[in-house]
Amino acid sequence: AKNVARIELKTTPDVKRMFEGAAAAMGMTMTAFIVNQCRIAAENVLAEQRTTHLNDQAWDRLQELMNQPSQPTVALKELMREKHDVSIEL
Repeated sequence: AKNVARIELKTTPDVKRMFEGAAAAMGMTMTAFIVNQCRIAAENVLAEQRTTHLNDQAWDRLQELMNQPSQPTVALKELMREKHDVSIEL
C-alpha cells in the first residue's frame, strides 16, 4: 500500500533528538523508525488482546472439557433442520 496517510505528533525536543539518534543508529529516517516501532508495538498490543492466558488449573479444565464429546442440543438440531432442511432425529 502506498504511504499516503498522514500522522502528525508533537513531542519535546529531547524526545525528538532521541528518535533522531535511534533512527540514525538503525540507518533509517526518523519517520520510518517511528512508523516501524509503532507498528511493532501496535501488533503486540493487538496480539495480547486476542490472547487468553490460563493458569494450570484452568488449562486442565479446558482440556478436560474439550476431550468430552458433547451431544447436540434440541435447539441445535432444530436450527440445523431449519437452515439446511435436514431431518435429524430428536
